Amino acid sequence: MKLRFLCAGHREWLSKSPAQAVDCWSNGLETGKILCGQFQWKEALAHIGCAYEASEIILSTTYVDRYNAVHFFTSSSVMLINVLSQVGCYDDSWQVCLSAMERLRRELLTDGCDRPHIIHQLKRLDMELEKLPEHGHEIDDYTTYTPTIQHTQQVNHVIH
Repeated sequence: MKLRFLCAGHREWLSKSPAQAVDCWSNGLETGKILCGQFQWKEALAHIGCAYEASEIILSTTYVDRYNAVHFFTSSSVMLINVLSQVGCYDDSWQVCLSAMERLRRELLTDGCDRPHIIHQLKRLDMELEKLPEHGHEIDDYTTYTPTIQHTQQVNHVIH
């Protein structure tokens, strides 16, 4: 399953306007942090998801130096992994984590000078992966939110 938080039009616009992608990342992450602090996980998910997708765009450009682009991407990934876990979407958390690790591994092939930083961020993601329940096994207790089909559709909605 591919989570989508940006519509195609916004994705294209941010790809062509890296300064706006940085603003989208910053605003999404900050709003998401505030909502997480208020335990409003479902509301935070859309904002952090947008920040995550914006950080992917930033990482694909040269607008921001590689060190910070990697940091933006990893920070957004970690927050998205955690919020997905809070709403009970553990398989999606796994997929985001594995996808983020794969993306950073590709960065290792192209960027030699920031290699130690990228490796450090990969270790950070690996620690997040270790915190998640075994892949394919949802935690079964009454305090964990189990998403319904309706909620899954809401999580995968496109933000305009």
